[in-house]
Amino acid sequence: MEVIKLNRAERRRLQREQQKAPTYCINQKQLSNLVRDEVNSRLEEIKNEAINKTIQAYTAAWVISLHDEFQFGHKRLQRILKKVENQFECITAETVTVEDLVNWCKEYGIEIK
Repeated sequence: MEVIKLNRAERRRLQREQQKAPTYCINQKQLSNLVRDEVNSRLEEIKNEAINKTIQAYTAAWVISLHDEFQFGHKRLQRILKKVENQFECITAETVTVEDLVNWCKEYGIEIK
């Protein structure tokens, strides 16, 4: 019987060829659950990204408008941004609702659509 001598590179190549690719046994329901969970996760990421971009756009528009129209400076804009952030924290903490804020704006004569 003849012994074949392989160099290191050939042995590694042969070893890679002999290794099996991992297989996974899941049923249709498990696959559906995995896909649904992944889609829901990605959808939540996209929704949060859209919300953050919208908030950034509105904040930037307000800051620029207040600066251009009413000559608000850096300090005054920072104070206003802190107040607005406080309002968002109240909404997040559920001490106030968006509807409450809209109703308060109506009391000031401002209609929010």
